Amino acid sequence: MNELPLILFGVLSQAAAGLALVLALLPLVLRDRAADLAGATRLAGRLVFPFAVLAVLASFFHLGDPLGGFRALSHVGGSWMSNEVVLAALFTAVAAALFCLHQWQPASAGAIRAATWATALVGLVLVFATGMIYQLPTRPEWYHWSNLLAGYVTALLLGALLMALLALWKAEAPASAARLLGAVALAGAGLLAVSLIFYAPYLTGVSAVTAEAVFGNLLFWARLAVGIGLPVYTAAQMARGQQPGRAVLSLALVVAFAGEIVARGIFYTSVLDQVPFF
Repeated sequence: MNELPLILFGVLSQAAAGLALVLALLPLVLRDRAADLAGATRLAGRLVFPFAVLAVLASFFHLGDPLGGFRALSHVGGSWMSNEVVLAALFTAVAAALFCLHQWQPASAGAIRAATWATALVGLVLVFATGMIYQLPTRPEWYHWSNLLAGYVTALLLGALLMALLALWKAEAPASAARLLGAVALAGAGLLAVSLIFYAPYLTGVSAVTAEAVFGNLLFWARLAVGIGLPVYTAAQMARGQQPGRAVLSLALVVAFAGEIVARGIFYTSVLDQVPFF
């Protein structure tokens, strides 16, 4: 599938942005209890950068001439694709700064806080830029505001579950943190519900063929039932202050990742009429 590198770029960069956002929010909610997550926070702060790097590397496999990729910068400000390239580079740079601070200056609380917010904010803007690339009047099946929510669904869902697993792995799981992470993951699922409520009738009206390709695809429903269902069940437990088992949380994260990859695959193949690779 020609779009697999783009799928991986989107899911990995959005997961990294979501993890950075969670890292920024945790001290605001936990306040004096933030130290209870010191180990998991440090690990998560170092993990955003490799996710960003992997996302950028994946995107290069989509280029017919990777060495000529710099030409995408020639339309910054006038092209969302050029904007995405710049933002991806900037996101990787601030994530690298965050990595370095957590790795070698863990006591620099102020600098880490600033770098965390910078990474989160640039990441959220990158998610928006990626979504805007597909807001094409020539592709009416994609040309709907609800498709802009897809990247934020991925960011909130994967970012929260990943942070929760790191906290559990480090044996740092206060109930207040679990409630926040559960609420963030549920917010991601809520955005998905909103997007489907508005997008389903729109797509049916624009193209019955594409609507059938999407809603008649068993993988679409499998993603909702498993890739969203299990994470939502797990997030609901966390939102109540409960801590799910490591196996359940790990499985929820894996199926959430897989579900987001499937969703992107359907997004492309249903419109471009290619044979799915899954």
